[in-house]
Amino acid sequence: MKALVVSLAFAVAVAMPALADDDKDKLTAATASQRVLIIGCAGHAGSAVARMLVERGDHVTAFVRATTDRSKLEGVPVDYVVGDAMKADEAGAALEGKQFDVMFETVQVWPGPDASYTQMYENFVPWAKRMRVRQFISIGEMPHVTEAQLRGNT
Repeated sequence: MKALVVSLAFAVAVAMPALADDDKDKLTAATASQRVLIIGCAGHAGSAVARMLVERGDHVTAFVRATTDRSKLEGVPVDYVVGDAMKADEAGAALEGKQFDVMFETVQVWPGPDASYTQMYENFVPWAKRMRVRQFISIGEMPHVTEAQLRGNT
């Protein structure tokens, strides 16, 4: 758990634009509130990132499925957009008219034919380009599964 917190803190720090040492005018702009989308925000990693970003003063929007348990985000002031990250039409409908500076991906994809990180990136990267998102940060992880589960012998 300690390693997760350190990794998340590093990822949040990375979400700040780089500055030259003598570029003090940009410092104010870089530390100003950013509009951040967190895909998979209601899970362990996503909710931890959301808390850190909100504490830092960023405006966070959580991309979650309609059926997602949002209890890990209780008390965290985030906006919600709803859709399935694996379905291009739902991702597009949820993002239409929105604007973000940074996108985090914190989704845990279970192995199987219906979902993959590739599919999710194909659904979000074009939107990130259209929105001129400065950073797309991936913190996704593969769940712990046994060989038997992968083979369907659970």
